[in-house]
Amino acid sequence: ALSLDGQLALTTCADGTFRLWDVDAARLVRELVGGAEMVNSVAFSPDGRHALSAGSDNRVRRWDLETGKEIPAPGGGALVDLSAGGGVVWSADFSPDGRYVLTVGGSDACLWDVESGDQTMRFSPHGAVASAHFSPDGRLVVTGSWDNTARIWSAETGLAKLKLAEGHHQFVNSAVFSPDGTKVLTASDDKTVKLWDANTGQLLRTFEGHDARVRSARFSADGTHLLTASNDKTARIWDAETQDQLQVLAGHGQALLDAAFSADGRRVITASEDNTARIWDAETGEPLPFRLEGHTASVTSVAFSPNGKRAATASQDHTAKIWDAETGKEILNLKGHSEELTVVAFSPDGHTVLTGSLDGTLILWLASEWRKPEPAAALKSNRAAAVASR
Repeated sequence: ALSLDGQLALTTCADGTFRLWDVDAARLVRELVGGAEMVNSVAFSPDGRHALSAGSDNRVRRWDLETGKEIPAPGGGALVDLSAGGGVVWSADFSPDGRYVLTVGGSDACLWDVESGDQTMRFSPHGAVASAHFSPDGRLVVTGSWDNTARIWSAETGLAKLKLAEGHHQFVNSAVFSPDGTKVLTASDDKTVKLWDANTGQLLRTFEGHDARVRSARFSADGTHLLTASNDKTARIWDAETQDQLQVLAGHGQALLDAAFSADGRRVITASEDNTARIWDAETGEPLPFRLEGHTASVTSVAFSPNGKRAATASQDHTAKIWDAETGKEILNLKGHSEELTVVAFSPDGHTVLTGSLDGTLILWLASEWRKPEPAAALKSNRAAAVASR
């Protein structure tokens, strides 16, 4: 952060300190210990006399830059302290007049009075977004939120068109469009899955049967069936029109985090906190005679390749794996992320795989085995050896 007159700079570091610098001289003026393991953001007051630091402990502190000492809140301690209530603070800044502090964290932005330390306003138009999905024509986006609702937005203007409310009474973990774009499917912590009219927002059907939170819900490619995954250790297949529960896929030892149909709808793959994935016959509800074993932590996301011959898994162990979906043999182990993986997906042609992680990156991988081309000299040597062997 730069002071308003441009003469001073504040920098923050992962070592728990932040520093005040003379810009013209490139000289360190003062080092301050931020009071947390990591200082995520810093800001100057309008007059340049004070600074704010937002720490990884979810506290915001105010500092006197002349002395390098923290200015305690009227009641003592940090100016803003959300550590006890489970709140989150990512950054903090002064208002232009210096009377207020604006904090951002999680799904909230909050305004605080500097002198009293009291919260004066909270901006939270939509809770933490747990899921986002485009309509088939790309014109709309549906989001599922931990404010217990889903919303349909215009992808062109960013404005909300419909709020799917008055249905779920707990977190919405998943929201997707039907293949024809006319309906939306939501899955919730309230143990239910709901089907909505995407044009009017009307609730059409409620699917009940799971005994714990439902983590994901998806349509089959033709839109006639639904697939749900739950903390009750089961996945379930439903008739989208009649609401009949067709199959209960039971066999995992812990909660299911994700499930997906193959493109032809004949098989299902499930991901579990028991560190494994399984492939099932969608018609009979029976598992294939193998488990996809090899991850050392929960499997968070699964996908079939477009032709159904390969399967991909993503895990909290920081890796993804590619498997032969017909034999269960591990084909590739994809290492590159530094934090747990949250999502995996095949490209439409099946040649590449995309993974996403809590490390803030996406990685695109080749989905088939490959080798670097051999240098020309090595090729010549190999050819000579082959001729000699003949």
